[in-house]
Amino acid sequence: LYCSNSITEEKGAATVMMKIGSFAKLCNVSIKTLRFYDTNGLLKPSYTDEQTGYRYYSEEQLLTVKRIKDYPYK
Repeated sequence: LYCSNSITEEKGAATVMMKIGSFAKLCNVSIKTLRFYDTNGLLKPSYTDEQTGYRYYSEEQLLTVKRIKDYPYK
């Protein structure tokens, strides 16, 4: 899986980081939904750029989005 706008070094291993738009498309959710998840503590971005406020997500977070989407709620 490679749909990143940047790659960061984390604990000696390369981690693929995606901007919110790329991550949203990959997860089949809207950017607004990801912002909602962030605001409500369901899914925080792996990294948020302090200067720009851009949210970046790791590929490991794909499973978390799947779990949130699959959760039966009323």
